Amino acid sequence: IIYCSPVSVKFGGYSPEDVQGRHFSSYMAEKSEIKQAQDIIDKIANLKDGIDFSFAYKPKTGMPFRVELSAKPLIVDGALKSIQLILRK
Repeated sequence: IIYCSPVSVKFGGYSPEDVQGRHFSSYMAEKSEIKQAQDIIDKIANLKDGIDFSFAYKPKTGMPFRVELSAKPLIVDGALKSIQLILRK
């Protein structure tokens, strides 16, 4: 994760500093969903198209809850630069 909005504190209890530099799978409560998520991210990178999926989010404190993740590739000069991820409850 390169950037995280300060709103993340309200969302899951993590500050941007807690999140930046970590892999998004660190926040997945159900490890069985990590492979599915990685397959989806690989698909985005190859197809250069966005996709939505849901998973159990692991907040800093409290019980996991379902979130929807929108993933969109950021293409620069025809190449994948990064993938923008947006979480919603």
